[in-house]
Amino acid sequence: MPDAHAKNKEIAMPTYLSPKSDITFKKVFGNEHHKIVTISFLNSILNLKDDKRITEISFVDTANVREAMSLKDTFIDVHCVDGIGNHFLIEMQVDSQAWFIQRALYYLSLVFARQLPYGINYHKLVPVICITILNHIKFPEHNNVMSHYVFIEKNSLQLLPEQYLELYFIELPKFTKTEDQLETEIDEWLFFMTSAQDVQAVPQKMKKSKEFQEAFHVLDKMKWTEAEFFAYLAQLDKADKPRRIAEAARQEGELKGKIEGKIEGRIEGELQGELKKAEAVALHGLQKGLDLSLIQELTGLSIEQLEALRKKI
Repeated sequence: MPDAHAKNKEIAMPTYLSPKSDITFKKVFGNEHHKIVTISFLNSILNLKDDKRITEISFVDTANVREAMSLKDTFIDVHCVDGIGNHFLIEMQVDSQAWFIQRALYYLSLVFARQLPYGINYHKLVPVICITILNHIKFPEHNNVMSHYVFIEKNSLQLLPEQYLELYFIELPKFTKTEDQLETEIDEWLFFMTSAQDVQAVPQKMKKSKEFQEAFHVLDKMKWTEAEFFAYLAQLDKADKPRRIAEAARQEGELKGKIEGKIEGRIEGELQGELKKAEAVALHGLQKGLDLSLIQELTGLSIEQLEALRKKI
């Protein structure tokens, strides 16, 4: 008799929603009521220690209205500023897109440039750091889950003394650690991003952290209204549409190939049958000593084919 507990475990529904959708990501990391989650994430990813740690942030409207007709509208998932004015852009990118790096650089430089709208007071400029989380592999040439790009002198490999623009890329598919292999806070955040929707409770190693408990609390589907939950499902469905279209095209191609193959096979079979009939008539005529031109007219076979058949007699 099947184990009832095992059966229940097999059909258990997920407790938490995926943090990788646009709606959930912004609700976790761009939420005014859960700032400690964003602060903890930034301190971990940027490896900020002691007096360098962020203690306070304020969120900026993520829809940047263009300043002139020649500029593009920009939309950033999360844009926040710490207590000393440093800007942090946090992006979740599920699908691979063309010119993605150019877009990241555009956002980064645009936020940097907009710090001085009224005058040329360069000493007032503060750093802008962009953290992009990718649900696909962008840099297959290395295995690092997280890559960090700054200005560097090409020949000496010396860092520019003052770094005002920095780019972080986190490639989630490269993170393969299981719950019992987590060692650092970065590991825990990466596990949260990749596996929150697969666990039934906050992992034991992460329960000690108020920030992680709060992050999981935000993703608890029982805390979402019906309207919010259906909006989440609608967004997942929209995000999955290109994959479904590609899969439907693949299946249609396979079906078309099978149908064409069957038709070609049937035609080939019919042609072979007609050929055999013609050869049988030709053999009979050759055995009777009929003229080759007459046999050719009756069967449609070529002289070469008739000569080959004559050799079989």
